[in-house]
Amino acid sequence: MEEVQTKLANAYDSYSKLFNSYDWALLLKAMMNHDITKNFNGSLEVAAQAVKAKLLIITSSNDLMVNPLPALQFAEMTDATPIYSRMIADISLRAVRWKNLKK
Repeated sequence: MEEVQTKLANAYDSYSKLFNSYDWALLLKAMMNHDITKNFNGSLEVAAQAVKAKLLIITSSNDLMVNPLPALQFAEMTDATPIYSRMIADISLRAVRWKNLKK
């Protein structure tokens, strides 16, 4: 349990330097409202049939906010290349830092 608490505290320290509470609120709202099945009567299968492009779907096994299963199922339905990683948080953090450096 202590290891989990330490990891969460370290993650919070890293992210809190990049995001304020408004950033977190807007990111959470965007994630909660993002629904690729909205225009397909809630059907992941119908949405997958509508996809014409090649997809790269990236998801994480250690994401505490988003269940990776629907993304992996969608990847399978669309013959997408899935990347299922434990490192996605680190990759995302590096991308945000790089983006901020470009400003």
